[in-house]
Order: sequence, then structure tokens, then C-alpha cells
Amino acid sequence: MPSDQVRFIHASDFQLERPLRGLPQVPDELRDRLVDAPRLAAQRVFEAALLEEVDFVVLAGNIIDPRTADPRGMAFLLEQFELLREQKIAVYWAGGELDRPERWPEAVGLPDNVHVFAADRVEEVSHSRDDRPLATLMGTSLRQFRSTDFRCEQPAAWTMAVACGPLEAAAIEHSRIDYWALGGRRERQVVGTSPSGAQYCGSPQGGHPGELGPHGCLLVRGGDGGRPHVQFVATDAVRWHSVRLSVGDLASRDDLQSLLVERIRGLASDSADQPLLVCCEVEATGRLGARLRQEGLADEILTWLRKTLLKSSPPIWTVSLQAPFTAEIPADWKEEDTILGDYLRAVDGHRQDRRQALDVRMFLSPAATGTPLETMLLLPDGESREHVLQRAAELGADLLRGDHV
Repeated sequence: MPSDQVRFIHASDFQLERPLRGLPQVPDELRDRLVDAPRLAAQRVFEAALLEEVDFVVLAGNIIDPRTADPRGMAFLLEQFELLREQKIAVYWAGGELDRPERWPEAVGLPDNVHVFAADRVEEVSHSRDDRPLATLMGTSLRQFRSTDFRCEQPAAWTMAVACGPLEAAAIEHSRIDYWALGGRRERQVVGTSPSGAQYCGSPQGGHPGELGPHGCLLVRGGDGGRPHVQFVATDAVRWHSVRLSVGDLASRDDLQSLLVERIRGLASDSADQPLLVCCEVEATGRLGARLRQEGLADEILTWLRKTLLKSSPPIWTVSLQAPFTAEIPADWKEEDTILGDYLRAVDGHRQDRRQALDVRMFLSPAATGTPLETMLLLPDGESREHVLQRAAELGADLLRGDHV
């Protein structure tokens, strides 16, 4: 590494106290891996720092909430800090919403290689190598800050800002800061363009089905007179994916299962040893769509996928399989002299006259009690009247004309 170049790891949003979410069922084979995923991913961040022999590690907030973390999580973090200290690697930590400095217990001392930025101002720290200033870090644990708060009074060869929270792109376009290390967003994002943009590194581990794809940290090199070189380093211990398929009217159960397996296994080519957590969505019409939505076929296929794919390498766990109604109900169906036509006209009547109550259970036969039809005709808390009526129309189309959609 050139003597005038700084190298560091930029990481944030470990949230070590928070387990993975969105997993209604967990297989015994993956239970330990899933429970430990946030710590395993964070450990890979620190391992990357040691492997790359960086000058320091920047933690840009939301690392751990001491109020809710268990002793194991706190001990893990301290152990990682000690490993860095043994290799003379500093840690610069800007607290966020979850890890504000005042929340850290006084009885738990941090190693002397860890510097936590102040919560009442932007603090300036000079990092040296061999007694020569290498970089100036301006950091804060303020909950709200502005780009103009970061003014370097004694700049070294390279300057950077460290904070956790939102920052507008326009605010940094004319900044003289070489690198903005930001946290508070769990997905990686670059804000602005000058000189390298403000970098949100994202979390080391996706925490739920909405956090898809690789997660990790950033390895940054700078100080050679050019733009910083930013390299993404994947650290996730398990990886979330989604699969969306659209199948035609004539697709069979076997066709659908084959398509799903092919698409899901294709995801593994971009994965190293991470188990995959896959959420599937199928757009299906005709009889197959009705069976998936109303007759339990989606659950049967989900069970089959889990048995088929869990023993793959890497292991794959199918989290969910949904088949939302996506076809538009033709207007002429309402004119038919059929049970479906009568039903759709009744739904439209409720749309046009809001005085009509939605509780029509009195018209159902005893055999319909406890069925999806009864549930659909109630207005759940928090759902709009129009939403429920649309869902009711779709359910009717499935049940009364499912083999012709």
C-alpha cells in the first residue's frame, strides 16, 4: 500500500440485538445459522478489516442497542474491538438512533483503540501512521446534522465525515470533504456525485424479506490525489431473495414446480456459502390460480419445495409462496345471468352505496362458516372498504369461475 494512501472499512447498521424477521417457520438444520446471522455478518466485517490490514474501521451508527442487547452481543462486540486493537487498528464510531453514546453502560469500558464521536457537536480527530497525519475524520453522534457542520480546521492529506442519518445530495455537491461515511440506511446507497458521493454502506446482513440480495461493508482507499476507490465486500451470513413467475392458463402443478426449482436454484450461482431465504410469488390464471389461492395448493407446493431444496448446496429455504390475484375482472362478467354475475353486481352495489353494510354473513349457508369466503366479506381493522370489496370480487371470480379465468 502506498505510504500516502489511507485504507479503511466503512460499516454500519449491525443491529446486533435484532434477530431476523419474516420467518414464520425455521428448519432445524438452519436454526443456529439464522439465529447467529447478525453476529456472523458483523464478524466478517471485522475479519475483512484484519485481512486487508486497514488503518481503521469506521462504524456509522446503529451497531447495537445496549438497552435490549443480550450479554452475548455486547461481549462479541468487545471481543472484536480487542482483536483490532492487537493489530493496531483504530475504530471510529458515530452513534445513531439505537447506539447513542449515553446509552453505553458506564461499567463496560471500551478498548483504547475505540473512539466514540461526541453527541453534542462535530468532533475532529486526526489519524496518523508512523507519527505522520494520514487522515482527518470529522464525526458526530448527533441525531440531526447538516453538511455545513463539517468544517475541517486542520486538514490532513485526506478528510472524511462520519455520521448516522439523512443527508441531501445538494448539500455536499460543493463540499471539500473527500469521503462521507454515513449510516442509518440498511440498503447501500450513494447520494450525490462529488467527489465520490455520500456513501451509505447498508447493513452487513439483510434482516427481513424486504432486504434482498447481498449485504456487506465498504473497503475504501483514498489519499492518492484522485477519487476514493470504493469496493463492496459481501458479509451476509444468509441471503434473502425473491422469485416472481407468471404462468399461463394451461400450466400444471408439475410445470409450476419445475419452473420454481429452476429459478430458485439459479440464484445459488451468485451465492458463496450463504444459505438462501427465498420468497416466491406466482401470477397464475385459470384453474391453477384458483387452486393456489383457495384450495391449499400453494401450501402443498411450498412444503414440497422445502423438502426438495433444503439439502441443496448451499441450502435453500423457501420462506413463502403467494399467488395474488392479478388478472382484471372483465366488465361483461357482471352482465352474465350467472351466480358470478349476481355476485359481482352485488359487490358493485356496495361500491356505489356506502350505506350498505359489508357484513353479509346472514346470506351464507352454514357450510360456509369459517371458510375464506366468510373472512373476505368482513372488514378487517385497518383495511379500506374499497380494498375489501376488490378482494371479495377476486375471491368470487376464483371460486365461481376459476376454471375459466
